Amino acid sequence: MLRDPELPHNARMTASTYAFHRSNCTRQNRHRIQARDSFGDGRNSGREAQHTPTRYNARTFIRPYQPVKVRLRQISGAFSDGYALDKHTASSVFIGHNEWGHKQYDTTRTPAGEAVFQLKYRGDFEQVKPLAKAVVRNIVPHLPKIGLVMPAPASTARQRQPVHEVASAIAKRMEVPLFDTLIEKSAVAANAGSLKNMNTRQEKDEALKGRYLLKKTIATNGSWNVLVVDDLYHTGATMDAVCRLLAQYDKISSVYVAALTWR
Repeated sequence: MLRDPELPHNARMTASTYAFHRSNCTRQNRHRIQARDSFGDGRNSGREAQHTPTRYNARTFIRPYQPVKVRLRQISGAFSDGYALDKHTASSVFIGHNEWGHKQYDTTRTPAGEAVFQLKYRGDFEQVKPLAKAVVRNIVPHLPKIGLVMPAPASTARQRQPVHEVASAIAKRMEVPLFDTLIEKSAVAANAGSLKNMNTRQEKDEALKGRYLLKKTIATNGSWNVLVVDDLYHTGATMDAVCRLLAQYDKISSVYVAALTWR
């Protein structure tokens, strides 16, 4: 008689029954196993690799210890060079309104997009390491030698900032210092409206004037290439404003950008 750890403590079965039971469990859960294996080898040559987006829900199990699949995209702006790991959302279909009249969507995210979503909105900080590893493995090889890493300024106040955590993990992997005080919000930012409510780049550029301040906190001699890390690259308005300030610092040689996703 054999004991199955998934059965009640008083359950017993023969060897043949046990084998049938385990086989049946495997068949029943194969679709869930396939769904949760959405993370694979993150190596990418810089071209957009084809992959099938995975539909995620609350039951999906994400393996934080496996590399994130990416579809690298080069991005441009007021910086020397930049890349994003993958598109954030693969598809989003309107399915109606809820009982309060709010629009509802059936959203499918890419593996990188789902990792960012779980990190930012579900507080799953186990996504930090695979995202950082994906940046170091897929984006950093396309860039010249980086001397320091900094997170992009957060738009929302949080007790623990997701982008800061990822930037810190990237710096640790690269064995370079993290500078998280080079750019700070000014007093203007406290009274400024949210950029998320603005639809055009012109509106955002106007709202960003005077929003950030450059803090010259690098004490060592020389100049360095800086890697700015952000979670989502959209219009690039905020990133450009930050990079223009960094370019004014004599201890910054060039500015490079690593975005976890793009929209």
